[in-house]
Amino acid sequence: MVEKQRKCKDCNVELIAGENWPFCHQSKKFYVCRNCENRRTRKDYHTRPDLRERILTRTKNYQKAHPEAAKKASRECARRSYLTTDGGISYHSLSKRPHTGFCEVCGNKKLKHLDYHHWDDLDRSKGIWVCHKCHPIIEQVDNRRGKSIIPLYLKVKAQIEQESKTTY
Repeated sequence: MVEKQRKCKDCNVELIAGENWPFCHQSKKFYVCRNCENRRTRKDYHTRPDLRERILTRTKNYQKAHPEAAKKASRECARRSYLTTDGGISYHSLSKRPHTGFCEVCGNKKLKHLDYHHWDDLDRSKGIWVCHKCHPIIEQVDNRRGKSIIPLYLKVKAQIEQESKTTY
């Protein structure tokens, strides 16, 4: 028997179980994709004060009962979706690459904090997780002018080497 393809009743996108169609909706035959459901929930949250108050109370109670889990969830959310650039500009609701737990350049695993270095301002999912020691080096190699600092450094180093041979 061929399974009937389901489509979101709001945006007409094909529903794929587990990806854009939550399992809890399937048992109720609720044909709305995750994006449309999130949009509806956000709208309800801001237009219905009773719902907003109920959600805030439930969230506060959970945070009091489970402070470590709430802190970890908050940290994971920020790690996944927030980015602050050198210029102090903050972006949110991003889709970064998953956190690796180690520096992808030097391989250091004994770190509590890693920076996310991205090189494409249009697609911030193109980035790597690096430690505080590697991040400035990568920023210099991957600067915004498109020039790498390595050839400049090697050129200046060669000039100084040449000067020191003739001077001393």
